[in-house]
Amino acid sequence: MKKLKNNIKNNFILRCILFTSILLILLYVPSMILSPEFMTRHELNLGRNEVFAKVANEKPDTIDVIVLGDSLSYTTVSPMQIWEEYGYAVYDAGAPGQNINETFDVLEIALKKQHPKIALLETNELYRKTKEAGKDSKISEVVYKACPVFKYHNVWKTPFVSRLGDSYKGYIFNTKVKPYKGGEYLFSTTEKRNISAENEETFKKIKKLCDDNGVKLVLYSAPSPKCYNMEKINAIEEFAEKYGVDYIELNKEKEAVNINWSKDTRDKGDHLNSYGTKKTTDFIAKKIDSYGILKDRRNDENFTDWHKVYEKYKTAERKNGI
Repeated sequence: MKKLKNNIKNNFILRCILFTSILLILLYVPSMILSPEFMTRHELNLGRNEVFAKVANEKPDTIDVIVLGDSLSYTTVSPMQIWEEYGYAVYDAGAPGQNINETFDVLEIALKKQHPKIALLETNELYRKTKEAGKDSKISEVVYKACPVFKYHNVWKTPFVSRLGDSYKGYIFNTKVKPYKGGEYLFSTTEKRNISAENEETFKKIKKLCDDNGVKLVLYSAPSPKCYNMEKINAIEEFAEKYGVDYIELNKEKEAVNINWSKDTRDKGDHLNSYGTKKTTDFIAKKIDSYGILKDRRNDENFTDWHKVYEKYKTAERKNGI
């Protein structure tokens, strides 16, 4: 009887060990395949996770300015234009509909291999809804780090073997023109549209991450009649002052930026097209240049890849008539 009990006990332990081993393999292999580094290295489609992968696979210490935010971020900054004029290594790490929690993740991934001097955070995502932070989200962070399969599971919703599209350090040309005809959109007021407590908490995490890594965090608002009004701008100005960060506001800078809403927008005043991006890039480049903390990398041997991307960019620029 005792021998039978021991056999049952041993079999149970063996089954537990076998089950655990199989579970770990089932989690580990997809986690390895679904990691941003693996997916981009093998040119596989990541859907919404593409930005994580591309940032993770940039050569170490080759990003001096990282641009963060939703689609308004990468439609207002052209890294290769800044490379041509100043030699600064700027990277667009924004994504469509990116919320502030995703921005924190992108920045955290980038800082594993990069040491940027400046992080430009486009402010529209401060008003995007996100899930409330709390105990559950902290537990999720631990699980995500251990098993990326849970974080990047939506990769499987995209065609697995399709190729990633060409981009120029995160920027893609768009010459479509759909004019904005709504007229003035900034009306004088002292009212403010408050930023949610949840988003403010995540912003504080981003600021701490920047402070801990010696990164100058700068807020900026892209020109967009659809996304901005004075209530938001007033609130962001107050927010920037509260946290001691610079704020570059482009909607009120009509004369300096010189956006022509009949020609410089692709979708009736939501996003800029490449004609408009050229103007905002010039304005933003002058601002970051004024900080005096960036180096001209054009003669740096560690940035040979940037020259290759630049040559492709100039070819595409000529084809697009920019």
